[in-house]
Parts: sequence; C-alpha cells; structure tokens
Amino acid sequence: MAIASSVCAALEAAHRAQVIHYDIKPHNVIVTGDGLVKVIDFGIAGFVQAAFTVARSSQLTPAGTPEFGAPEQFLTERGDERSDLYALGGMLFAMLAGRPPFTGHNSIAVVRRKLDEEAPPSTRSAPACRRR
Repeated sequence: MAIASSVCAALEAAHRAQVIHYDIKPHNVIVTGDGLVKVIDFGIAGFVQAAFTVARSSQLTPAGTPEFGAPEQFLTERGDERSDLYALGGMLFAMLAGRPPFTGHNSIAVVRRKLDEEAPPSTRSAPACRRR
C-alpha cells in the first residue's frame, strides 16, 4: 500500500506541474535503500499545455509500454493525466497478480486486447490472493 500511495503522490505532483509521465510501470518505480519510493524515467514525459507545439499529438510517435500504457497513447492521441492513472492501475494489477492485466505476442495485440476485452480479475492469476 505504501508503494501505491507514494506513486500516487508523485503523479499528483507531476500533474500539478502539468507534466504527464506516459510510462508508469514497475520498472520505473524504485524503492531506495532507506525505503523511499521514487518514480523515475521521465524521458518521454510531456506537458499538458505547451506554450508552442511543432506537431499535433496525433502526429507524435506512440510512447510508453503497451502492457501498462493507456490505449490512446498508441492510437491517435498521446493521452493526458488519465493515461498515467490507467497505467498506475495496470501496475497495481501486476503487483497483485504477478503479471500485467493484458499481454500479447506484440504491441498491437496488447493494445487490441485492451480495446476489445474487459480486464481480467487479479485473483484469477494470483491463487495466493484467493480466500482459502
């Protein structure tokens, strides 16, 4: 719970500063030796409202990790704050189930599943979470 809460606080601070991370996933969250949770790798981050733009968001290259990123990041839009929250949900699912909610043999298959299917219940993948 502390990890999730800390990631939420980091996203809240980023979003308050008008920054979207675009790649929230387990590999971009670290726990330091003294127990602090850090969100790292803002390499593909974007701004909610830039003073100027060279290209429309629909012209930008898809960014993020398909297993965690929101579908719009890989379709016609880059996404917004909600995209980070979607990815956080996928990361929390992976923390419970031991795998992302959607997988596939390539990025297109993963995004297609996100568009066409309901997310699986996490208890299906994590027998330890089931009541005995």
